[in-house]
Amino acid sequence: MKTAADIAEMYHTRQSRLAPRHARLRRISAVYSGDIDLALPEIPGVTQAAVPNLVQQGTDQFARRIASVLPNLACPPLRPGIKASEEKADKRRMVTHGWWERSRIPKHNRQRAAWYVSYSTAPTIVRPDPSSGMPRWELHSPFDVFPSRLRLGEITPHDVIVRHRHTLHWLRDHYPEAAARVHKRKGCGPDDTFDVLEYIGPEHIMFVVLGHDRENEYDPQPAAESMAVEMVTRPNRAGVCWATVAERPGLDAPIGHFDGIIGMYETQAILMALEIPAVRKSIWPEVWLENPNNAAQPRVIQHPDRRDGTPGVITNGRIMTPQMDPSFRSVNTMDRLEYGQRQTAGLPAEFGGMSSSNVRTGRRGAQVLAAGIDFTIAEAQDAIAEAMHAEDERAIAIDKGYFNRSKTIFVSGKGMRGKVDYKPSDVFEDGANHVVAYSMAGTDLSDLVINGGQRVGMGTMSKQSFMEIDPLVEDVDVEQQRVSFEAVQAAFMASVQTLASNPEGPWQAPDIARLAKLMFAEQKVFYEAVAVLQAEKQAEQAQGAPEGMPETMPGLAMPGQGAEVPVVGEQGPSLQNMTSLLSSLGVADQAMKSR
Repeated sequence: MKTAADIAEMYHTRQSRLAPRHARLRRISAVYSGDIDLALPEIPGVTQAAVPNLVQQGTDQFARRIASVLPNLACPPLRPGIKASEEKADKRRMVTHGWWERSRIPKHNRQRAAWYVSYSTAPTIVRPDPSSGMPRWELHSPFDVFPSRLRLGEITPHDVIVRHRHTLHWLRDHYPEAAARVHKRKGCGPDDTFDVLEYIGPEHIMFVVLGHDRENEYDPQPAAESMAVEMVTRPNRAGVCWATVAERPGLDAPIGHFDGIIGMYETQAILMALEIPAVRKSIWPEVWLENPNNAAQPRVIQHPDRRDGTPGVITNGRIMTPQMDPSFRSVNTMDRLEYGQRQTAGLPAEFGGMSSSNVRTGRRGAQVLAAGIDFTIAEAQDAIAEAMHAEDERAIAIDKGYFNRSKTIFVSGKGMRGKVDYKPSDVFEDGANHVVAYSMAGTDLSDLVINGGQRVGMGTMSKQSFMEIDPLVEDVDVEQQRVSFEAVQAAFMASVQTLASNPEGPWQAPDIARLAKLMFAEQKVFYEAVAVLQAEKQAEQAQGAPEGMPETMPGLAMPGQGAEVPVVGEQGPSLQNMTSLLSSLGVADQAMKSR
């Protein structure tokens, strides 16, 4: 088991190793938030960029598009065809979806996608939640997560150190013994912050406080008098590190999507800052009082006043106004820099609600947009799906290790509503046998319907399969029933219109009026209204019949189409009538045999 000193040394080593990457991330963060310092001492008062912030626009657009679709979760049964095994598989899927809902995974994925695209790394920690008795997903800034060294493409570290920051007042309230032992600088007050390290390894969890107050939030160098004080240590019942770190791959190290355009952005901002004073001088040029013959000292006798037409008067001199060159070359250069940024980072003009002038149709515009962003979205969605699969494995291990008891979770996801009673060791008998994947990686919510609809139209995808991936369809079975019901209703209305167009048919204007009254005034469904109208029509037709049997009348149907019950011939005492009766019932042969 590691000691507090071991964890502190490990933290400083990893902090030094990740310092160059964190410096790059801080540069991206400054550009995104608009806090970049242009450092132009020759132009006082100009420190902020005044050009389009493509990093912010691209990060927000990519993150929202990546997280607009939730990956599909499939839990295959251990024994297909066995009802008990299939029910357990459905329960595993519902329980996992319940965990996602409680942790608000869609909102979680938006932040994760923004970090993945801009910072090239998106750490996530699944930890036990004693208040709910279930696992919970947590986000931590890439600046505060220090994982063990990962191979290229690996997302599950062996262990991780998470840096928290708490005040001395918090330490005294929650860990008074550690607060008493921690070394504090002279003048340290209750609101001064300390670095609290959380070590998460496969064997144990340890909290360590570093004994110095933080002076610089991102200072990679620890104070010389720092010391590590153990706060609490607990065994890790899950037996695995709780963290996943999805990293955007580069040639030999993770690289952010916008790392290549920061220099162009800064250059564009500097050119804009230099152009503003030039434009001001071209509008309000400098005025000089010139002495052409080196005569007496020139003087201004009277200043001009444009409001009342008073002219200006000068003695021993003349006014000279230098002409400024209005054709500033910086405009063309800035346009080229913006074009270079868009080409390098794949940021089409459609992100800002504009369209290129050479794009003529909506479909062509969608193809141009897809060429620039689809593969970036697909790469991020595949990485998020892989990370969520690993996180589900850790959530299952946590639930079985920390909360292995019978409990209830409420689910309201797509196709799943209600409560689920489960025990982790019973439901997850096969461990973490499940699949997390996007149905169409690289497609955001706006394109999902178009792409799916095209496949349904081409006949390569069924309507039910498309309903299963459509985020607007919450319950596929209910939606199919509604679609079938609407088809039957449409067929009924078409048949009514066809029959009503025949002046000799059974549907006449009073019948249609009565149907409308039943459906709208009495709020009956169309099939209930037809049943009532059919009974009324048959009763009306049977009033003049000798039998007085309404069911023998055609009602709303044409006579002879089978709507009426056939009338059996008149019964009499003679054998001929009996034979006729049996013949009409279709049993004459049986009657002759039993005669």
